[in-house]
Amino acid sequence: MSEQDHANMDGLLRDAMTARPPTLSSNFDQRLAKRLRPAGLSFASRMVLVVYALIALLVSVWALRPLPVNWTLVLTTLAPLSLGWHWIRRRINS
Repeated sequence: MSEQDHANMDGLLRDAMTARPPTLSSNFDQRLAKRLRPAGLSFASRMVLVVYALIALLVSVWALRPLPVNWTLVLTTLAPLSLGWHWIRRRINS
């Protein structure tokens, strides 16, 4: 770099050091949180997920037919987990 380039860089750095630092707007946090919040699913999207889950459950049950699976134990384990997950998600989103 030439001497002129060094002088120009020094001038830029001095200007940057004496300038007032940029600040964020007062409602920046609220706007950022709103932008980053996941969008809710539409009714049609939710129904697609429900149908997919039911089909997956039916295929799983059909595939596990030959095995001696205690379905009461499976349901009593999965139902509270599902309800707990749903309750936690509701509390997080509200």
